[in-house]
Amino acid sequence: QGALLDRSTLRSMLQAAGRDKEEANQLFAAKKFGAAYEAYCRGAAHFGDFKADTLNIEARELKAELCCSASQAALLCEGAEGEGGAEGSLRMAQQALEVEPDSIKALFRRGKAHARCQAWDWARRDFESVLSMKPSQAAAKRFQALARDELKKLPQEGAVVA
Repeated sequence: QGALLDRSTLRSMLQAAGRDKEEANQLFAAKKFGAAYEAYCRGAAHFGDFKADTLNIEARELKAELCCSASQAALLCEGAEGEGGAEGSLRMAQQALEVEPDSIKALFRRGKAHARCQAWDWARRDFESVLSMKPSQAAAKRFQALARDELKKLPQEGAVVA
């Protein structure tokens, strides 16, 4: 796994992942977050363990999008037996960052997952990284505003939390 995947394989992966994304989006809209999490993860799994440099831009972007969405769904289905939760959210945000290291959305999602796990230093680091980025899109700027809000919610550095 070092060379780009052949077009046929890539096209099949993209189509299958796209179908899972559509299903997951419908489940998410219906507030079935556990099922949406599973569908997003299934979509991301179509890309296997291929490294970012073996995927084309479209595949990297789709995998990152699926992983970010899975991360969000995991946080929303916290407590559902066997589904997502903070650890699932953290795992999926990390997978998104492996294929799109500069994804402001993935960094924000990972920060939220760290905060849910009460890993305050890691959460703070991710939110501060989001704030240090120079986004060009309005959506990315929205994540900066959200990160600013999340930082205010975190305990002060060195504070003892009961």
